[in-house]
Order: sequence, then C-alpha cells, then structure tokens
Amino acid sequence: SSVGGGGGAGTAKAGWLSVGNAMDDFKEKPIKALVLANGNFCLIRWEDTGQVFCTACNSTAFSYPLIDGELFFGPAGPAIRVPLDGTEYDLTTGDVIQWCPTDNPVRAMLGALKGSVDPIPLPVYPVRVEADGSVFTTFVK
Repeated sequence: SSVGGGGGAGTAKAGWLSVGNAMDDFKEKPIKALVLANGNFCLIRWEDTGQVFCTACNSTAFSYPLIDGELFFGPAGPAIRVPLDGTEYDLTTGDVIQWCPTDNPVRAMLGALKGSVDPIPLPVYPVRVEADGSVFTTFVK
C-alpha cells in the first residue's frame, strides 16, 4: 500500500471512508476536490511516488482554495504552495514551511496583513491506498 500522511495497509476498516481511486481520479490534475458531509477537502497525488494526501481544501492564511496549488519537493518531502499568498505547507505533516512571503507586490500587501499572526498548520488526515487504487481517509483522531 502507498501511504501518504499516515495510515496502513489492509481492507476498509471502521472509521475509514472510501474517497476515490488513485489510478483513475488524478488523470487530469494531481489535486482533486473532495466535498463531504463534514467539509471540503483536497486529495493530492504525488506523481513521483504515487502517495496520496488528504488536506483541508483551503489555506490557513487567507482561506484560499488549494485546488490550484503548486506542488513541489519541500525540505522534508512533498509540499504545496498557495498561488495567492505563497504560503507553503508540508503535505505529510501540514507544517508551515513558509508563511505569507512578501516576494511580489500582491504578496507583500497580504504578508503585511498576516505579519503579526502566528503561522497556522494545514489540517492533514491519514490516507490509505489499496492495491487496486482505492483511496481511504479517516477523520478520527
């Protein structure tokens, strides 16, 4: 099983929710919106390893949608950059890599608004990918 953000191998267990297929759902783009009864999330497939991650659907700085986020290899592995404000998150832990950088005029303005705010990690959830590509996540802590 290919694991992103925690989890383990095996069949569907109590508390695990079937949310898609790693082989079929990411043909057009590596980020898929996931609208569930308990909120909106993003499934993100890391192409190099096939790992799948589940995160909150919006950034923690300005609630900007991550659906068009830029994936890159961060200091500790797979990461995502928010297009609007440039905030970067580690996909495995949700830790903030860079908070509201001020590297262009728009980001400088946005960064000034969040300059005194402590960085807020991105909520991430355990994911399990079965041999047939079935993707499961759980929101049970």
